This record gives sequence, structure tokens and C-alpha cells, in this order.
Amino acid sequence: MQRSLTRQLCILLMVSAAVVSSWRICDVTMAPFNAVGDGRTLDTQSIRSALKNCDEVVLPFSKKFLTGPLNLTSNQRLSVQGTLLASQRKEDYPLISPVLGYGWGDDENCFPPGAAPHKIVVGSLRYAPVVGAFHAKNISVVGSGTINGQGDIWWNNCTICHYPPHNDSAYCLTANRPKLLEFQFVTGLNVHGDGATNPLTLENSPFWTLTPSYSQNIYVHDLRILAPMNRIGNTDGCNLDSCRNAIIENLYIENSDDGVSMKSGLDGFGMNLAIPTENVLVQNITCGAGGRGGFAIGSEMSGGIRNITFRDSVLLGERGLHLKSSVGRGGYIHDILYENIDMSVALGIYFKIGSDGIPIEPGNQFTPLVSNLRFFNISGGGGCSFDCQNANQSTCFNVTFGGHHPTHCKPPSPSPALHEQKYTCKDTAAWPVCLPLAAPVNNDPNYPNWGPTRGTFLSLSDCQRVCS
Repeated sequence: MQRSLTRQLCILLMVSAAVVSSWRICDVTMAPFNAVGDGRTLDTQSIRSALKNCDEVVLPFSKKFLTGPLNLTSNQRLSVQGTLLASQRKEDYPLISPVLGYGWGDDENCFPPGAAPHKIVVGSLRYAPVVGAFHAKNISVVGSGTINGQGDIWWNNCTICHYPPHNDSAYCLTANRPKLLEFQFVTGLNVHGDGATNPLTLENSPFWTLTPSYSQNIYVHDLRILAPMNRIGNTDGCNLDSCRNAIIENLYIENSDDGVSMKSGLDGFGMNLAIPTENVLVQNITCGAGGRGGFAIGSEMSGGIRNITFRDSVLLGERGLHLKSSVGRGGYIHDILYENIDMSVALGIYFKIGSDGIPIEPGNQFTPLVSNLRFFNISGGGGCSFDCQNANQSTCFNVTFGGHHPTHCKPPSPSPALHEQKYTCKDTAAWPVCLPLAAPVNNDPNYPNWGPTRGTFLSLSDCQRVCS
């Protein structure tokens, strides 16, 4: 099955690679763009001009380019061989609309204490990413250089804002920090280095590091993702947020939050949008001992997570395998395989549905439907913690262990098989999606992102044959 998945994804990921005679490659230091590349002069306009006029934009070796946000468009390639330095001036980052499945900003660590009782901060927007692409196809960010978000000023200000003894509101934000690389509604996305010995480095992101959302046919490989351990954190390595058909492989991650995480929106906004992250293979990942790292499901997973494989990886940071949700998230977590993973963390496998903020949606006490979690050959000194009492139907269905697993690690009891599911089809903002009728998704017609569905199907495969 995994070979079939890999083969299918590889076919999907062969995006338009043909170089035609009109393909224009531009070095930003050459005329007419004339970027300085000294790490002090702001080169934003030079690089934006190159992106406007060229198919492939090259930031050459031995140069450092200080820049504000950059936006790529369809059939475009950014080749980073030198260093891209993100501006640290807040005024260089325009405010943009919130992510669809979140409703508002959710950067609660950078708002005054108590300002975000819902986790979502009502009325807040977000700053544009350092590098982004929106509603595009065939986007590539590649090279053996470095994209440095210079996030320390954001982290420090948020710490002064949010934590005693300072709690100084002058340092607080009213919008989400910028992500380093963010892609929304992209079909055909490649982010990678120039091979295993020449990775692309993504470091010091102000917020999440690499985040595709509502995107499909994704290939991420040969990256170094780095950020120091920090009280504010949130420098997640690679987050797939309501995406499908992806391979994530050959990454080294040392950061202050999750290493690789599957997400799909937050609470009522994400539940009603109902775009899951699905059909993802994550393999050959190393999370270093100097960070938190680890593999996560959630905690923002309200649109559903299904058919995900994590395998052949080494997790040496503080975190292992975390499946985290909250009352009010809803959604579902189905068909997750962890295979051949070596961990040396105190708490290796952790599943919990807690209480993370007050849901804005009236009456939202929904929790995820959890089924078919498989752990095979999980080694290391960490243990297990499964707390299924708050799961949908108060049960985690069909949790199994095979091969090696941590000492004193066993599945929750009871863990029966989930009864046969029925599905319906929703035409979402991204693509048609098959929704399990037993899971709390798309369930409130009086709340944003709800939409009509069509048909009732006796299996996921029956639904997928029609829902496309």
C-alpha cells in the first residue's frame, strides 16, 4: 500500500519541469535589477522586480539580501544560493486576511495575557509571510543557501509583552507574526535543497517555518530547519494545513516547537470548512537533541486528518509522537501509521484531548472521532500516555501496536473497531472532499464556512469515485 502511495504521489509531484526557450533566468544582482546583496541595504524592490519579470529568480552565492515579503506567481522558481535575510521592521510587512480555517489570528503568545480566551483573537489579521504564493500552480523554492527569518526581535518583543515581570503592552502585537514560507491554494509545490549534502536552510522564523495550506501535490525534501529554544516558541518546522498528496522527506529539524505537524484549521471555522490533511508520507526525518521537535497531529485539526504515514525517522528532541486536540476542535483523526521510529524522549507517545481556550462557536463541545492508529517498531526510552475519555464517543477506536515499542506502552482499553462509516461529498473552497458523516465537520449552517453536501456513500472509496 505504501509503495502504491509513494508511486501515486511521485506521479502527482512531477509538475511542469520542461524548460522552454522563453524561460527567463535572472540573477538579481545583474542589471536591470541591481540588488546590492550586502545584508544591510534593503533589496526588496530589486527582488520584487525580478519576480515580476522573470520565471526563475536567483539569489547568488556569497551575497546576503535583506528584504521584505516576496510573492511568487504561477510557474515560478526562486533559487536561493546565497542568503535571504528577512526585514525586522514590522512596517515592511503588510497586513493580510486571516487563514480561512482559523477565522481570525491565533498568535495568542504575542497578545497581552488574557486577550485571547478563545485562542483565536477576534478581529486580528496577520502579517504577510517572508516568502509566499497564493492561488498559484507550479511553485518552487530551491537551493543550497539560507532563508533567515531573523525572528529574534519578534520573539523578544512577544516575551516582554506576554510574560512577567514585564507584561509591557507597548511590545504586544495586534496581528499574527509572519511565517517564513507560506503557500495557500497552490497546486504543484516543491521546496527543497540541492541534494542531501547541499540542503536548503530555513532558520529563525518569526512564527511557523514552512506552511502550505489548501495546497496539493507537494514535495518537500533536503532541508535544514533551525531555530533556538525560546520561551515564546511557535517555530514549527513543517506544518501541512488542510493539504493533500504530499511527500516530506530528508529533513533535519532543531527548533522550539513541533518538527513536522499535520493541521486542518481551528474549532468552528475549521470544522465547517472541512478540508482535511490527507495522503501524506513523512520519512527520513531527524529531529535534533537541541530542540523540541517530534511529529504532531494538531492541535489545530478541526477539518480532519487521515491517511498519514510517519516512518524511518529519529526523534532526539523533547517531543516524540504527539496527537493533541481539545474540546471544541471536532474533526477526526483516521488511519495514521507510525513505523520504524527511534525516540529518546521522556514521553514518547502522547495522546490527549484537553481544554485549549473557550470555543467562540456557541455550544461547541465537539471532539474528534479517532480511529485506526497503528504503531509499529517504535523504539526508545519514552513511554505512552493515552487519554481517550474526551474523544468522540469516549473511545479511541482500533489503536494497535506491533513489533518493538516503548516499555509499559500499550493501547488504550477498550479500543474496539469503529463501525462502518458513511460519507458525503462537499465542494469546498479548495477541492471536493469526502466527509465522514459520524464526525463533527461541516455541522453548523449558522456558522462561517458551512456548505451543502451531496450524496450518501457506504465507503470512502465509493465517495471518492464520485466526489472529484
